[in-house]
Amino acid sequence: MTGKEKLVGLVSLVGLILCFSAQASLSAIPDTPDTNAWITDGPVYAIVTDPVNQITYIGGGFTQVGPRTGYGVPINASTGSPESSYPQVNGKIYTVIPDGSGGRYIGGSFTKVGSLTRNRVARILSDGTVDSAWNPSANNLVYALAISGSTVYAGGWFTSIGGEARNRIAAIDAANGNATDWNPNANNLVYALATSGSTVYAGGGFTSIGGEARNYIAAIDAATGSATDWNPNANNLVYALAISGSTVYAGGAFTSIGGDLFSYFAQFKPGAPTVWEEITFATGGGCFIATAAYGTPMAKEVKSLCKFRDDVLLKTPAGREFVKLYYATSPPIADFIRNKPGLKAMVREALKPLIWFSELRKEQIK
Repeated sequence: MTGKEKLVGLVSLVGLILCFSAQASLSAIPDTPDTNAWITDGPVYAIVTDPVNQITYIGGGFTQVGPRTGYGVPINASTGSPESSYPQVNGKIYTVIPDGSGGRYIGGSFTKVGSLTRNRVARILSDGTVDSAWNPSANNLVYALAISGSTVYAGGWFTSIGGEARNRIAAIDAANGNATDWNPNANNLVYALATSGSTVYAGGGFTSIGGEARNYIAAIDAATGSATDWNPNANNLVYALAISGSTVYAGGAFTSIGGDLFSYFAQFKPGAPTVWEEITFATGGGCFIATAAYGTPMAKEVKSLCKFRDDVLLKTPAGREFVKLYYATSPPIADFIRNKPGLKAMVREALKPLIWFSELRKEQIK
């Protein structure tokens, strides 16, 4: 063998060794990503590594880089930093409530919490671990949770939870995750829940719940699952409920509730220990004709008229009746003039005396 042949053979041997070494190294790389690595909020188009200083440079369409926390994580109240030891959730979290022991119940669209399968509802203990014994497993979205004593109430879009058929609202044993016998059977989704004593308040898109016709909001007996006599009868969806003392707050897309014109927010106070009868506050709805005439609800003239309605007209029975008539007749008029510049100008002129009076009244109130 000549010297040249020996050199070629040596080079080939070295190349073969390096090839096998690279393959062995690559084969040791797992096919699942490192869950401790930071992530971006947008696409990455370029990566450059600096092995000497152990730095990786990235570039792309992102604006933030940070730890991979999943869809929900507790935030330190002092530092604003996410808690380091917390199970990652693989889907959206729509509701979180404390469990009374330093942990929390969560509901949403997720199917996994930490390493455990948890379909849309789960309990995370105070030490940051997932409760292995509590697994109600809803078959569709959970939008709302509320707790009272040893019972967790759930609302959403599900038809099965806690091992039982339950249409969109259910009571779950806080210890074992099984559904109780409580079954109000809502005919459409439940967005919000709140509890007070022996009553569970529900809001959503339903028109029947607890065996009674109830439009979007209802009070349900916590023992029987039957709807109580309380019936505000909203005209559109209720998205949020809250209770403070003896007052119930409701928020949603409604413009009428409790037989009166209240848009998007209402407060209910007890008129007697068991009879709830007074809606005491809500913002008014839009001023349709004025908005069409001025082109935007943010116009100072529109704001002035809306304030006059809220501060003056809605304070008297006659004023309320006038506003009811206005809301019944004004939408088609507003639609008719909206794209007609000549008519809009005429309406603006016609509204000037009322705007002047509303401004004068505002000064008198001051």
